[in-house]
Amino acid sequence: MKFRILIILLFLLISVGCKKSEKIDPQPEKAILVFPNDNSICVEGTIISITESSINFTWNSSTNTETYEFSIKNLITGTSINKVVNTPNIEILLLRNTPYSWFVSSRNTKNSFVAKSDTWKFYNSGPGVISYSPFPAEIISPKKEQIIQPISGNINLEWKGSDVDGDILNYDIYLGTSTTPPILTSKITSNTVKDVSVKANTTYYWKVITRDSKGNVSDSGIIQFMVN
Repeated sequence: MKFRILIILLFLLISVGCKKSEKIDPQPEKAILVFPNDNSICVEGTIISITESSINFTWNSSTNTETYEFSIKNLITGTSINKVVNTPNIEILLLRNTPYSWFVSSRNTKNSFVAKSDTWKFYNSGPGVISYSPFPAEIISPKKEQIIQPISGNINLEWKGSDVDGDILNYDIYLGTSTTPPILTSKITSNTVKDVSVKANTTYYWKVITRDSKGNVSDSGIIQFMVN
């Protein structure tokens, strides 16, 4: 009996020792973006044609990273390009006179965690441009497919505008229960609309139109959310 207890204790000690020696693989860290700069006009790169240019995107290497997934989005069409590379740079062919956003995801095969960098926006310059349209507004709240719990039947709409020319004039806000929502308020200069009345158990759609002093406009695109 004593021998059996001794064997069991020995087995438990070996199990604990093995667990303590298990190695935890470190998570990859997020990359720090370098070029093109955030909220900038990109005039560098190789001009391929009147409509296209090639830009070399760069970022700082991140620790514990084997590969980077580079992601770039055309802010006019909404189309995205995703590429996996082993080095902290990639050259991409882009349309000129077009706004883009981009970010980098750091990965390794020993850890499922993915570290996403900040997202930067820039305007790929082109011929004959005197002024640039604002970037599409960044929706802060309610976000896409978010479920909102209103306070006393009201919610706040919030967004962020940016423009390489720095001349945003105002915003038009659209909100409704159809995929083509009517205008809620126009030509406002703040980045919020407070105490908007909504109904419970209803799906809403909203968007922001940004206007600058030169008459250029941009569209955030339709955002859907649900009110509880």
